[in-house]
Amino acid sequence: MYIIRKFKVLLASRGLFSNWFFAGIKYYLAKNGLFHTYGVEIVCNDNSKSLIPWKAYGNLVNDYYDGYLSGYDCDEDLAIYSKIYVPVKEIEISTNVGLATKGWLDL
Repeated sequence: MYIIRKFKVLLASRGLFSNWFFAGIKYYLAKNGLFHTYGVEIVCNDNSKSLIPWKAYGNLVNDYYDGYLSGYDCDEDLAIYSKIYVPVKEIEISTNVGLATKGWLDL
């Protein structure tokens, strides 16, 4: 079941990023220690680019799949949870529970 979820999350990331496939592959390689990098370069659907820390990338795409994340602003590096804009640096160090306890989200 876990492998199926990984695949569904990868496919769902098409809604966020236009380079979803290569960004997803780079993330999975970095997560498993096969590729050493700080971040995953993403291309948003409006063709703007951003560099997201790979740990934050995993949280973003999983939150998007689960329905918590509604979008991502590449220009400002902000994740959009409903109408709340959260800096990507906060997502790198927190999970949904961590963001909620800090007052960023109301789950």
